Amino acid sequence: MLSLILLRTPQMMKKWTAYLPTLGLLLVAFIVAWQLLKFRQNQKDKLHEGLSATLIKEQKIYRLSLEQRALTALPSSLAQQQKLRELYLAGNCLANLPPYIYDFRDLVHLDLEGRPYEIRKTACGNQIEQLSEDLGQLAQLRYLNLNHNALQGLPQSMVQLDQLQQLLLRNNRLKALPDSLFLCQNLQEVDLSRNRLPIFPQQLMKLPQLQRLNLAQNEFGELSPFWPSSLRQLNLMGNAIYIYPLFLPPNLEELDLSLCSLQTIADSLALQPKLKQLNLAQNQLDQLPRHWSMPVLEKLYLAQNLLTDSALGAQNWPQKLKVLDLQNNKLALSAGLVLGQELEVLRLGHNQIEQWRAKPGPKLLLLDLSNNQIDSFSVDHLAQYPKLRRLYLDGNPISGECLDQLQKARPQLFIRRE
Repeated sequence: MLSLILLRTPQMMKKWTAYLPTLGLLLVAFIVAWQLLKFRQNQKDKLHEGLSATLIKEQKIYRLSLEQRALTALPSSLAQQQKLRELYLAGNCLANLPPYIYDFRDLVHLDLEGRPYEIRKTACGNQIEQLSEDLGQLAQLRYLNLNHNALQGLPQSMVQLDQLQQLLLRNNRLKALPDSLFLCQNLQEVDLSRNRLPIFPQQLMKLPQLQRLNLAQNEFGELSPFWPSSLRQLNLMGNAIYIYPLFLPPNLEELDLSLCSLQTIADSLALQPKLKQLNLAQNQLDQLPRHWSMPVLEKLYLAQNLLTDSALGAQNWPQKLKVLDLQNNKLALSAGLVLGQELEVLRLGHNQIEQWRAKPGPKLLLLDLSNNQIDSFSVDHLAQYPKLRRLYLDGNPISGECLDQLQKARPQLFIRRE
């Protein structure tokens, strides 16, 4: 037995010796990581100390930006700045607010956004779950940004913020709003997108100055029959709205109903005389209105629906239309397609087009015909679009020789090919 151990010992020693470089590297990496952690903590401590010293030294600060400083708490010395009017705390690591924040009675602008879009996903962000009822003391507040936090509810005292104009609550966990929120009569913009509202917030319909309302990606299906006439922009994207609403704000300029499982469109669509932008993409539409009585409509998005040639029929497209997106449908355009003279962008990628017969108009800048079944596109077609700058023909059975001829005829034209 002893002889076996002695025989194995050199082998075992050799085996463990082979692991020594790896173990050494792991030890070095651990030491470096530890030192880096200590350095960052020291930097945070110095930042906090320097910030506290500055706040103590300065007697009156009206605007203070502490954005993206990885703060987990605010210095107590900040409580002395009773004259603050603007406070920016976006992109920190705050889970709650110190009570003295609610004593800033002159505060007009409060930004607590959790993780602004420009911050890397690996960075920390505010995750405030609850606001104190003392929020109502900030009677002068006009702008409140709580996007990308973890709010599960709002304090009833919010109704005391009668000067509030912008309320941004995107990407939280809200399931309900205070019933008396309509008392904030000066609200002009409300963003409640990416929350968990199961019922349409009717109290917002009583806001007489509301102009921009974003309710995208919530969980309601039925809408209100009453809307404030002041509303100009409405985003309902990603809700379970199966039928196009019969009643909409009369002065609406932008409407987003994409990703709503829409199967039909009500005739009331033709009663939107001020609508400039309409997004109906990613629904289940197989029919369209025959007459688009929208004299100022400029952008129409119909991508990813179930539209065929019969759905288009003899369409009377809006004359002011500049952008038309019909990608990812079932269009062959065997009877052609006649569009207004103002069209600048036409997207028809991922359809079933075999031959190009459409007439978009002379102002066309971008034409997307990618991923169809087109085997030819002549130089004569180009002559119809003297301002064309981009032509997408990739994903079609079109020869390289044909593409070369097009490029030679219009050298400045960008042609996307395979």
